[in-house]
Amino acid sequence: TIFGLAGCTPSRPTTHRVAFITNNAADFWTIARKGTDKAAAELPDVTVEFRLGDGTAAAQKRIVDDLLAKGVEGIAISPVDPVNQTAMLDEVAQKAIVFTHDSDAPDSKRECYVGTDNVAAGRQAGALIKDALPKGGKIALFVGKLDARNAQERLQGIKEAIAGSPIQILDVRTDDTDQVRAKANVAEMLVAHPD
Repeated sequence: TIFGLAGCTPSRPTTHRVAFITNNAADFWTIARKGTDKAAAELPDVTVEFRLGDGTAAAQKRIVDDLLAKGVEGIAISPVDPVNQTAMLDEVAQKAIVFTHDSDAPDSKRECYVGTDNVAAGRQAGALIKDALPKGGKIALFVGKLDARNAQERLQGIKEAIAGSPIQILDVRTDDTDQVRAKANVAEMLVAHPD
């Protein structure tokens, strides 16, 4: 038997708000944005905010504060400076579910890390470097930021893979994800070391 009650409306499903925060505005994140858009379209009770960082922990903090004020229940973030962002991530974890992606902050109270095993990725890159330079040679490595854990781990993997080989790392240059600076770094290395 079905009873009708005047003035009662059926309950609506709760809409959950989640966010995805990048560490910079590189083109790499275009694919991630498409993934969050697709997930939001497939999950009618979920809204996703996609936010691009500018490469600074301060910008990520402002983004997080804004999202928490809007009632976001879950945040996936690629920490720019995990050591110095741990306290902030711990605070956020008291108000929302926190995942790290791309770059981890393992000492924080985040739920989990979703991403590449960056040391293993660095080892694979190192193996490719050894294949490309079987007799050895001089190389330079280029990265957005050295503070990011993913960059540190990838460099560690490369160094492990080429250890004992006749490959010499001349320099590790950063560009803060600025394409003009990245091109200048390469040009400067080629001019300074034509060999």
